Amino acid sequence: MMQYAILLTFVCATFAQTGLRGTDSTSTSVDHIFEWKEFTNFQERFSKKYLSLEEMEDRFSVFRENFRAIRQHNNDLSQNFTMGVNQFTDLTPEEFKATYVTGIKSAAPVQATGCKSFSSSASSAPESFDWRELMQLPRLRTRVNVVRVGPSLRLALWRALGLFPRDRL
Repeated sequence: MMQYAILLTFVCATFAQTGLRGTDSTSTSVDHIFEWKEFTNFQERFSKKYLSLEEMEDRFSVFRENFRAIRQHNNDLSQNFTMGVNQFTDLTPEEFKATYVTGIKSAAPVQATGCKSFSSSASSAPESFDWRELMQLPRLRTRVNVVRVGPSLRLALWRALGLFPRDRL
């Protein structure tokens, strides 16, 4: 309920500032209303609560700048990714970095260890090895799957592939 009262106050203030000066207030006020609706959706979606009206106005100002940058980026067809509203949209880049970007923390500088590179001295190793012989695996025969082919064609294929000896017929 309070959000709607704030929205009404914001809309009235927007019309008062732009409408009385003779400027084109329709596009500006529509943008502000759209951005405010997106901000209230953002607050509900990410459960954002602000301690005072001033803090809410400041967060809305930051949100509006970020939201405009998101829309501008997404309207640029040369970009290969799209941006969206997330839980950080009401933060400035500096606030985000200070809060969430910690960097690499190292207690001591990284030093080289005593590892040496590997070199093989095994001259008796064969250049190639057939694991099938060691494991005694049977050699697999190629199977031909002939679907809906008459017996004479199937027999001819077997003979051509050497799967069926000729002297059996």
